[in-house]
Amino acid sequence: MTRPTITYGHELLDNCTSIAGWQEHFSGMLATDATLTVVDDDLFRIEAVVDDAGNEYCYYQYPTAGSPLSIDTDTYKKLLVRWKTNVASNGVGARVMVWYDAAWHYAAVGVDYPEFNIGWKVSSADLPPNKTIEYVAFVADDYPDDCPSDTYYVYFDFILLHKDTFTIPATDAIHLRFRNQFVDLSPLERVGEISQNLGATSPEITLTGTVKSNTGWGSPLLEKLYDIYFNAHQEPWQWFTSDLINCKVTIRDFDASQMGASSQRKWELRLKKFDYHCGSKDWVWDYYGFEI
Repeated sequence: MTRPTITYGHELLDNCTSIAGWQEHFSGMLATDATLTVVDDDLFRIEAVVDDAGNEYCYYQYPTAGSPLSIDTDTYKKLLVRWKTNVASNGVGARVMVWYDAAWHYAAVGVDYPEFNIGWKVSSADLPPNKTIEYVAFVADDYPDDCPSDTYYVYFDFILLHKDTFTIPATDAIHLRFRNQFVDLSPLERVGEISQNLGATSPEITLTGTVKSNTGWGSPLLEKLYDIYFNAHQEPWQWFTSDLINCKVTIRDFDASQMGASSQRKWELRLKKFDYHCGSKDWVWDYYGFEI
């Protein structure tokens, strides 16, 4: 089993639900040929029209000029982005930039040249130490410069600057549960009942493991899991990865127990897939951010 991971210590998290605060820049194309919109309530879509052999690109900066973020990379070391393109190559690709030392620097996506991926992809980067991030930007850039004239789309699901990604080393099992909500009605003068389906809950993920401890109630692993659990209420979700499922999650429960008189500690971490649409749009699951 590949060791699962979970993000923690979120500083900047944009879930791509509003273009407010995002400033447009473009080069080699008309202003009308670059458009940023929100689709499906929580995805950014950059529409870019290219029509000549020169370098054409547009980017959207957050926040707008004059309102820097001031994020210390010694504390917040990681950048995480989820993205995709509508073509596999030879068109408009995705890039991500961060601003520090009075200049833009490519990070995570498209460091050397624009990248393409027609399915969702999560890309990460270690930010350089002793820097102050003032702005971030999503970029749609043609590659090669003489790609066919057409309208292309680049999508972004989220951008996250956070302290780190924790690898959970002692996981014995991961359980994924889907559950429908049924209510059994018992009409008078009838044998049996009528089952009414009220919809489905978000998928539940349970991690279990056993670790050895010689220091008090827990161990460095358990203390780290507890710290992530305790501080999760300040963050709308964490990004979770495993062999079984990769998705946005909220941390629901964390349990640790001693097994007899030994130094073994049994732990359980329960997660629930984060659904932006939950409770709206006819109970549609937010499948963007869900990979199984």
